[in-house]
Formats: sequence, structure tokens, C-alpha cells
Amino acid sequence: MLTLTLIAGDRYFVITRPLASIGVLSRRRAGMVLMGVWLYALAWSLPPFFGWSAYVPEGLLTSCSWDYMTFTPSVRAYTMLLFIFVFFIPLFIIIYCYIFIFRAIRSTNRAVSRVNGSCSSRDSSRGFHRLQTEWKTAKIALLVILLYVLSWSPYSGVFTVEEMMPHLQEVGGAVTKNLFLKDKKKKTLWLLSVRHDREVGQGCASALALLFDTDRSVKVVLDSDLIQGGHPRIHFHPMTNAATLGMKPEDLLRFLQHTGHEPVLHTFD
Repeated sequence: MLTLTLIAGDRYFVITRPLASIGVLSRRRAGMVLMGVWLYALAWSLPPFFGWSAYVPEGLLTSCSWDYMTFTPSVRAYTMLLFIFVFFIPLFIIIYCYIFIFRAIRSTNRAVSRVNGSCSSRDSSRGFHRLQTEWKTAKIALLVILLYVLSWSPYSGVFTVEEMMPHLQEVGGAVTKNLFLKDKKKKTLWLLSVRHDREVGQGCASALALLFDTDRSVKVVLDSDLIQGGHPRIHFHPMTNAATLGMKPEDLLRFLQHTGHEPVLHTFD
């Protein structure tokens, strides 16, 4: 995000202040500016290593991010400051730059259209074509920035199946509700996975967490409709409530077999 902000700033000065930008940015100065941006990013990346928040695995545990799921005052403060100084302020600068870039292009276009075929008009036309070339470069940078912002804009997680369902209307297949249980003697652990509209309590577990039950202490009960109901996919949350992962019923059975858990199929109709 910071590098994209730097690119937007460069396009802003070249297009809106072409004369002032001539000779200002040498290769050495450009290198120093880039180094400053990356040092700024490094300064915001280091606090989790020293106890202010932390880096934790997320999703399928194949990547890590800062701990945005812990709600202590310290971690919340780091998350808020990170969004403000590394996302929202750079985003505001990018928006500001492109607003004035667009205004500069529009005003130059109007000025050229008012000038007749004099020498000055040829000079203005030449300058306008140069500005158009710079605008094409700026549009490429703007497209990259928009794609980045769409990909990494802050999003929120959901905490119940009821909250999740409005966002999954277009998703084909069965969405699951999962409940982690103990028997009365607290000796046997059960993981119950049923279709989301079954009348069972709300849990926070996931069948995908069985990957870490290496001693096979958890017994699995599946809603028979998940396997035999003809659903193209079965959807679970992959150990984070900010995402949903779908798999085919046969792939779920293959996963359970790989982890050493033979599921018990139960009918809830």
C-alpha cells in the first residue's frame, strides 16, 4: 500500500506540476524516498515481535498475519493504529492525488480545445499529448491500486451461522453448523457437524480442526444429509470466522479417513 501511495504521489507531481518536478527527483533521491517508505513499513511490522500484538497462523494455517482476533486493549490499539497509518491515510493520499490528476487533465483538455491553430496552439497541443502519455501511465497505476484496495480492504468476521447465511446466498451446497461436546463423565469428546438449519446449539468448532487431533480422542458425528443429500459441496469455516471453505462430500470423507476419524452418520430429520 505504501509503495502504491508513492507511485500515486509521483504521478501527481509529474502531471499537475510538470515544471516543478523537472530535475527534482534524481536516482539517488528516488532511492532515499523508497528506503524511507520501506523503513516506515518495517517500523509497523516489528511491534508484534516485541510483544505488541503477535503474528499467528490464519485460515488453513498456511500463512500468518497479526493477531486481529484477540480483543485485548493492547492488541486492539495496534490493529486500529495499523489500519489508520498503513491503510486509511495512504488510501486518502491516493484518492487526493488522483482527484487532482483528473482535474489537471480535464482543465488542460479544455484549454487546448479553446486555442486556435496558432504557434501557441501547437505548443499547447504538444504539451497536451505529453500529458496524455503521463495519464495513460497514471491509469495503469490506478488500476493496480484499485485491485489492491479491493483485495485487501478490511473485512469483518461473523460469529454465528445466522450472521453468515446472508453472505452465502449464492454459494451452492450445504453450510454446516458444528458443535464440540463432552459426555457426562467428560471422558469422550464429540464433534457434531450438521446442516446449518438443524435445531442444535451454536458452536465454534470445525471439522477441519480434526487435523490436529493426532491421538484420535475426538469422535465425529455427521448429519447424514451432508453426505447423502446430493450436495455439490459442504462448507466449513477453516479455523477462522473470516472465511468459508467448501469441499465435496467425498473429499470430506477422504479427509476424515486421512486423519484417522471414522464418522458416525446420524439422521436428524
